[in-house]
Parts: sequence; structure tokens; C-alpha cells
Amino acid sequence: MFTNGGLRAAGIWVQDARAGHSASKIAEVVPGKLLSIGSCVTCPLDVRLSWHARFHVRLSVGNTMWAVTNQSRRADVTIEDLEDPLQRVICQPHRRDVVIPFEMARLRISGHSALIVSAPEPVVSEDDCCIEGSRGRSAELETKVYFLATVIMCSVRLRRGLDSPLLTQREIAEHLGRLGHRLEPRTVRSYLDYFADRLGLPGAGGPARGWRRELLARTVITQGLVRQEHLRLVRP
Repeated sequence: MFTNGGLRAAGIWVQDARAGHSASKIAEVVPGKLLSIGSCVTCPLDVRLSWHARFHVRLSVGNTMWAVTNQSRRADVTIEDLEDPLQRVICQPHRRDVVIPFEMARLRISGHSALIVSAPEPVVSEDDCCIEGSRGRSAELETKVYFLATVIMCSVRLRRGLDSPLLTQREIAEHLGRLGHRLEPRTVRSYLDYFADRLGLPGAGGPARGWRRELLARTVITQGLVRQEHLRLVRP
């Protein structure tokens, strides 16, 4: 079970990461609750921080995920994986409910370190934690929910060819539910969008709909990131 300074296996722990400030606890947020943090003097905030520019961020917490809404007018919010800083999600102004698949994350406001968020380890079924014959980062990737969602999206195409249709977000969510990952279709969309962003595909910051989902599928299949052998990972 994930623990960090007393953090339970559900909820997130938010710390101050501003330059010149000690990494002190700001708040602990349990599933089903929201936390509004910012420097806006007129916005209704749970936590108000002194900052060189105005920003307003809302953190929402579920049982198996947490998400960021950027309610700022101008400030971008970048969420970095502390375990692998090359992995990041950019949440542009007015973008809502972006699911973050990191356990330890740094939030940067317009490039400046602001917050550290500690979250529980993402829920992964025990059968998927050790993939026989896989090594290192490949095996680690195969345990990520965003990867499983992509494999499910491409499953018909992997079996029947590149001209076959992709599964919808609702169909992907239903399939993930049979694997023990209960997600809403909009959460599936965020996971697909995150993987597309990681791969540097056009349209960063927008939802993985239509042509971008098609581009993601063609990229992961043609580059060998998602292969027919991966179908074993998504068998109920």
C-alpha cells in the first residue's frame, strides 16, 4: 500500500513547492472532494498562495484517480512526473478535469514550481504487474492504464487489420471495467490524450477525439508500441 507521511491508499497529499518555501503540507484531499488553490484575490479558494501572477487551480480526487482543472485566465499549469521528469501533462487555461496518471507530481505555474502532489499508486490488477518475458520500461509501460486503454481501442484493428474500426471511449471504459479499472468515458479520453501528448502527436492540449485518436492508433501500431501480443493484457 502506498504511504507517504501517513497518506492513506486513497486521496492526495498537497505540499508547497515554491522557491524559498519549505515543502510543508498544505492539504490532504479525500476521494469525492475538491481543493481550489490559487493567488486570485477575488476567487473563492480553499488555499490562497502569494504568487507573482494570478492563477486558479482546482484538484479533484476519485477513488483511483485525481484530476486538474485550470481555471486561470492566462497561466498554463504543467504537471511533471517526479519519478520521470520527461513525462508531463500541460493543462492550458480553462481546460477541465485532466486526469493525471502520476503518483508523485510537481505542478508548475507558468514554468515556476508551485506544488507537489502525492497520490496513491494507480490500481493495476496483480496479473498485469509481472509480464513474462518483458523487461524494464517495456514491462512498466504494460501496467499503465493509459496503455491498456490504447490496446483496447486498437484491439479490433490488431486482429483484423488497419482498416477495421476503433472502439469508442464508452466501449473502452466498459472493457476496462471488466479488468477492474472502473473509469468514466471522459476519463478514458484523458488517458488517450495523455498518451498522445507523450508521443508528441499534433493537437496537444486538446481531447483525443476523431482524427487524433486515429493518429494515435496508427502511430502506436506502425511503430510497434502496441502489438497483437499485447491483447493478452486486456483479456477479462
